[in-house]
Amino acid sequence: MKISLLLFMIMCSWNVRAQKIDAGFLVKFKDEVTPYRITGVFVVPGEKIKIETLFEDKNASYILKTKDGNTEEVAKNVWSWTAPQLKGVYPITVKESNNLDSIVLNCIVMIPFSELKGESLNGYKIGTYPKSSNKLYNLPKGFIEVTKANEQTLVTPHYKLKDFLCKQAGGYPKYVVLKERGIIKLETVQSQLNAAGIRFDKFSFISGYRTPFYNKSIGNVKNSRHVFGDAYDIYIDANKNGRMDDLNGDGKEDKKDVLFVYNKINDLYKQPWYKPFIGGLGLYGPNSRRTGFIHLDSRGYRARWGQ
Repeated sequence: MKISLLLFMIMCSWNVRAQKIDAGFLVKFKDEVTPYRITGVFVVPGEKIKIETLFEDKNASYILKTKDGNTEEVAKNVWSWTAPQLKGVYPITVKESNNLDSIVLNCIVMIPFSELKGESLNGYKIGTYPKSSNKLYNLPKGFIEVTKANEQTLVTPHYKLKDFLCKQAGGYPKYVVLKERGIIKLETVQSQLNAAGIRFDKFSFISGYRTPFYNKSIGNVKNSRHVFGDAYDIYIDANKNGRMDDLNGDGKEDKKDVLFVYNKINDLYKQPWYKPFIGGLGLYGPNSRRTGFIHLDSRGYRARWGQ
């Protein structure tokens, strides 16, 4: 079953239309498919990508609008877009010709990995990336430059660039690595938990992206998915007290609440449409220093720990 069909099944199974975070059609780019009204796309200067609509009404017509880069219409509802040479955020809007619905791709031109000199990029310490013959650990294509001016840029309806920044010390500009599959998975998991009756605006983060430098400083394994941009240590904190909420309703905020979320997410693996999001799921109970949390990644194979 192709990823496009799987994600079409996701769209049909979601009860999120009332939240107005998904459109009435899908957009495919690179190897990803999104139903979300806002989705980040990460490219290097001059990269060419194909953008197309999927599962739309056969009579529907769509248009692509952008002020930047080079766009070519290659077929009905199919376009080729070449990214600008300069780093930055370049929105692309794919919309129905009758203006009823649209999806914005926030295309971000990154700084190519080749511009990393030594262990730093523009004064920001990155460290040394581990090398591996396993394609799951390929070096990043580039780094997203995050500044005070662009840190509020949405990459999904609920999540901004700022949410994923490494927690190491240092001023702006900062740099982050993100994977489209990872951010779509994060939004998908939230949507599923919301639909199951767990209400919260967005996940709180213990950790998103980690530079290899910071990852080493906290004693984590060198091949942590965090350094490759598709792993998140997250918890649900709707009451904003810095701890995982009492989700199982027993009047306590403890490891049982983390297990409650863990089991809800793990149950998604029983659904055929969730196959593209296969990855790691870890459970960490609370201690005297921090709340309990869930580790979530999209490494491409099933991994479990902590339960």
